Amino acid sequence: AGLSRPGLAQVLARLSRVFPAVVAMLGSAAKQLRTPCARNGPRAARAIATRVRAGGGLVQALKTHRTPQAAARLQQQSRLFSGDTVERETMEFDVLIIGGGPAGLGAAIRAKQVAEKMGKELSVCVVEKGAEIGAHILSGNVFEPRALNELIPDWLEKGAPLDTPVTSDAFYWLPTGTTSIPVPGPLLNLAPALRQHGNYICSLGQLCRWLAEQAEEMGVEIYPGFAADIPVFGENGEVIGVQLQDVGVAKDGKKKDQ
Repeated sequence: AGLSRPGLAQVLARLSRVFPAVVAMLGSAAKQLRTPCARNGPRAARAIATRVRAGGGLVQALKTHRTPQAAARLQQQSRLFSGDTVERETMEFDVLIIGGGPAGLGAAIRAKQVAEKMGKELSVCVVEKGAEIGAHILSGNVFEPRALNELIPDWLEKGAPLDTPVTSDAFYWLPTGTTSIPVPGPLLNLAPALRQHGNYICSLGQLCRWLAEQAEEMGVEIYPGFAADIPVFGENGEVIGVQLQDVGVAKDGKKKDQ
């Protein structure tokens, strides 16, 4: 027997506040919860949340609300529910940024700039799931350099890969599959966002790689190939870091042979 849709929604909503990283994995496991949860969804959710807050672990919290088959399936589906003790290396930074895209790299550079201006030491780290910076940034882009002008005013001298300025704009209305009507230029003045004068055509992946070089020159530590997995919480429930995704682990949670 499975949960009714309202009961399932209530359980997941409660658990999402306590353990956000596992809500997606609970989707299939929750369908195997016993019928009493369908009748007493809110009560079961409160009981599960209480056990999780008490540190009993999510699997232990679900113990009285699932079938043996669901327990076995849950154990196989996720390493998060493994009872094995894993020793993890810990690295501490003042600022940790997840994702080596334009926003993440820009934030890292700005953090170092502010710290330098204040005369303080600030350790900044960026972790990126791609094998290299820009690996997942595949977009061609019409780039407005206003933010880059503020972040790195001398970007042209530093060799930013913005080599193709926009020289003209052309907009067409396509009423049918065979007809195109040009939009008069003066009408574009009514929509400034459509005017690309002063912008550049670029590869956003190349721009990210260049930003990473600028960040590393300022002392930012960048670790590509490491995906953030779950948040790490402090004693008061605040986020104090992340746990990186395990590698070399099979689907059943066992370590792979080297």
